[in-house]
Amino acid sequence: MDQQLVDAKIAASEARVDTKFAQLIARLESMDGKLTRIEADNLRTRSTVRTTGFTIVSIILAVLALTFAVFSQSFNLGSKVSDVARLEATSILQSQTQQQSPAALTARSLGNTQTPSDQR
Repeated sequence: MDQQLVDAKIAASEARVDTKFAQLIARLESMDGKLTRIEADNLRTRSTVRTTGFTIVSIILAVLALTFAVFSQSFNLGSKVSDVARLEATSILQSQTQQQSPAALTARSLGNTQTPSDQR
């Protein structure tokens, strides 16, 4: 009878172990499905992060290019305005010089406010 009792205990123990293994396998299979979903989410997240990073880098490069273009134009703008002002002043002086007689210009340069025709 002792042998039968030992065999019964061993069989009961094996049944408990088999039950635990079945439960463990079921849990692992459910975790496998969860891991597959997590991997898919991880791939989508990586794609989003890469796209966002590319977009940020593109925006930074665009801002730098625009800033460079604006500042390079600003630095050239002063010299362009100066050149235009100088040309305009020169053209105004030339047109005034052509309209007045040389004697009037000489009188004005000497400090005389009257032109030679006014002195007569």
